Amino acid sequence: MVRHLLDKHKMDINRNNDDPTCSLVCYYAAKPGGFFPALEPLLRAGADATKALQHIVPTKNIDAAKACLQFGADPAPALRKAIAQEEYRASTIAENAAYDKANPQFDYKKSETLIREERAEERDSQAMVKLLKSAME
Repeated sequence: MVRHLLDKHKMDINRNNDDPTCSLVCYYAAKPGGFFPALEPLLRAGADATKALQHIVPTKNIDAAKACLQFGADPAPALRKAIAQEEYRASTIAENAAYDKANPQFDYKKSETLIREERAEERDSQAMVKLLKSAME
């Protein structure tokens, strides 16, 4: 598939395609629900691993991030993005708690599913920051 896209359709691996913020690597391999098996062949074909890593950070796909790092991605830009994302996620927790306290008329209980999803997002976000920090050492 990758060879077909590159040879027959003359696609530039690092050129932006449908999504102006996303390279071909991101479009086919890094998006949630994307085709992760295409990532390594694209990186082997010369895709920019650093750009791909930056696009992977919001997806919190640790395996994809590790693949980019193995192909020589610079973790610094992605780490800045991951830290900003984690800081924003953490700040919304306090804001939501303050809103709930100030508006007791909207008393509700979070579903167990929502709580599990929030914990998984927190775990994955922190794991991405930890991975990128360790790559900087």
